Amino acid sequence: MSHTKFYELLGVSKDASVEEIRKAYKKLAIRLHPDKNPDNPEALEKFKEVSGAYEVLSDPEKRQIYDKYGEEGLQGKGGFHDPSSIFETFFGGGFADIFGRRGGPRRGDDLKYSLGVTLRDLYNGKTAKLKITKNVICDECLGQGSLKEGGTSQCAPCRGRGVKVMLRPIGPGMVQQIQTACPECQGKGEVIDEKDRCQQCAGKKVIPETIVQEFVVERGMEWGDTIVRRGEGDQQPKMTPGDLIIVLQQKGDKEEYFNQFKRHGSDLIFRHQLTLNEALTGFKIMVRQLDGRILSIAKTGEVFKPKDVLMVEGEGMPKEGNPYEKGRLFIEIEVLFPTYKQLGKSVNQLKGLLPQPGPSKVTPKDDTVEDVESRKVDFEEEKRKGQRRGGDDDDEDDERAGPQPCMQSIM
Repeated sequence: MSHTKFYELLGVSKDASVEEIRKAYKKLAIRLHPDKNPDNPEALEKFKEVSGAYEVLSDPEKRQIYDKYGEEGLQGKGGFHDPSSIFETFFGGGFADIFGRRGGPRRGDDLKYSLGVTLRDLYNGKTAKLKITKNVICDECLGQGSLKEGGTSQCAPCRGRGVKVMLRPIGPGMVQQIQTACPECQGKGEVIDEKDRCQQCAGKKVIPETIVQEFVVERGMEWGDTIVRRGEGDQQPKMTPGDLIIVLQQKGDKEEYFNQFKRHGSDLIFRHQLTLNEALTGFKIMVRQLDGRILSIAKTGEVFKPKDVLMVEGEGMPKEGNPYEKGRLFIEIEVLFPTYKQLGKSVNQLKGLLPQPGPSKVTPKDDTVEDVESRKVDFEEEKRKGQRRGGDDDDEDDERAGPQPCMQSIM
């Protein structure tokens, strides 16, 4: 009778070598380990079966008995051990140790990506897709860098520490200790002969993997906020993977109208231009909110000046964690004055309708009044011109003055 169950569990043939059995178990054990499948009881059961099969087939005496008599022939041979202990014996440590999770684990670097979002995205929330490229453990050599048994050896120059210490003199009797990555092993602490390197990862133990992941941008989040995926950063053998961190960056809206909205905490600010007619006689304006709703705002019986502000409660940004609670919407009023040409013949009519100027606060004598020319200018630009001109004039005065005599103190 042919006994093949254990061989089938490991996915090897009956004449497989010990090395082939070892490699098969290694792949299956890492994939099925309970630490990696905490919510999958089927994986735990399979892990036990695979570990039991390996325990038998890796031992020449037990394998011979199994081939001849099957599982019944193994009775009285001590039975199967704890599958986790088999795993630890095989790898020289538990699953957590292999990936650096126990006793002050070494942790890999975080992987950071930027995700551009508009103010509309932050107001409404969205699910965004992002292409992520990260390093993962090579599935050919399982992070060993070599398929050959003993192909990886300790780096001699740094004695496996990955760093070299150098002493640099910085003064009489004083030296500075500098620690640098070992140039021989690039800080890895081990080396692999070129001919023994894994063909898939070239001995690097990791390979790049590009995947598209979805990220949920919650309503009310802010630019600069992060979305963190724990343990989904770059992988490195014997290290806990770092985190994958997505940073929300500001992006302009394709629809220019919505770029008029500005955010201030949980409040929104929107600028709206009124004609002089509206500012004086009243108005009804329509504001398209960031979620597409139209807000109608009407005002009569009031005169509005430039920089006046209207406030609407509950129409600001949603508050993160409680999107049904919102801040305020502020509408800054700008008044668009007509040109003299647009007024045309209405100028005299306006003079009669609008309030007349009050009495002058200055009562000069006739012989002190002087008519001067003036023109409209950009005040900020004129101030800048004045600063530049003032600097030039100072230089010219210095040149004309020539060397100045030394002033002696008489005190």
